[in-house]
Amino acid sequence: MGRGGQKEIVIPPSFNLMDRSGIEICGVRFKSGTGPISLFSIYIPSGPNKKYISLESLTAIGAITNDTSLLVGDFNAKLQETGHPFTCSLGRKVRDFMDFCDLVLLNDDSITHRPANGTTPSSIDLALCSTSLGSKVIWYTLDHMYTSDHYPCVIDFISPHQGQFFHVKRPLRKWCTGSANWSVFQQSFTY
Repeated sequence: MGRGGQKEIVIPPSFNLMDRSGIEICGVRFKSGTGPISLFSIYIPSGPNKKYISLESLTAIGAITNDTSLLVGDFNAKLQETGHPFTCSLGRKVRDFMDFCDLVLLNDDSITHRPANGTTPSSIDLALCSTSLGSKVIWYTLDHMYTSDHYPCVIDFISPHQGQFFHVKRPLRKWCTGSANWSVFQQSFTY
């Protein structure tokens, strides 16, 4: 290996998503200042095959991730968490996948896709990461589309001395634990 670091393909030969869903995935593992990172690029096609995407198809992807994984790509899923007025059925499956695999959504409400046909802009490009990376990275989009209909998305690793210059967004969690009635919950366990 050269001085630049190590990299390897991380999709095991036994991994097979060749079902009707059409999900495409490729991945690499590389070394960073914080240790090895697995990066997966995911494309979920839009159109009629989207209905074949199941939670099982998505959790198969989760089976090859680890505690230092980044999953990025065009999920073609609309989530309220990314600024959409509603969460579509695929978005609900992606949200369940995030819960099942303990992944954090890095997106804010920035637009990631502006269709050339003039339809409503959206945020269908998602960036997910393992919870251990959630406070160590920052996600944002660039202002220029560079002849694409998708804005480039950037994930920067924050070094400890850089953290003072960036507001690190707390990882988005599904459950609102702050509004729970913990005393009633605790009493439910007393015999």
